[in-house]
Amino acid sequence: PEQNGVFISRWHHGSPAHRYGVYALNWITSVNGAPTPDLDAFVAQTKELAQGQYVRISLVSLNTKRKVLALKLDPHYWPTWELRRMPGGDFRRFDKL
Repeated sequence: PEQNGVFISRWHHGSPAHRYGVYALNWITSVNGAPTPDLDAFVAQTKELAQGQYVRISLVSLNTKRKVLALKLDPHYWPTWELRRMPGGDFRRFDKL
C-alpha cells in the first residue's frame, strides 16, 4: 500500500523507539496531530520540543494498521538522522536535529 509519512527503516536497542514500541516498517504520519508527510515536516514538528518532553505520534504499518503512541524524547543521546543513498550506491548519514 502507498503510505505517506516518515518511514522507519530501523531502530536501536535501548532507544526511545525501542522502549515505546516504535518499530521498523512503519510510517510516522503525524506528530502531536500535525501531519508529517516527509522527514523535513517531522523535523519541523520535533526540533523545538524539549529534552524529556512527551510527544504523541501516529503510526501506520505495512498492512495499514494504525496506532498512536506517546513517547519521551531523548535527542541528546538519540538524535534524528537520515540515511541517504548517494550516487554510486554508497550510503551517507545526515543528522537532522
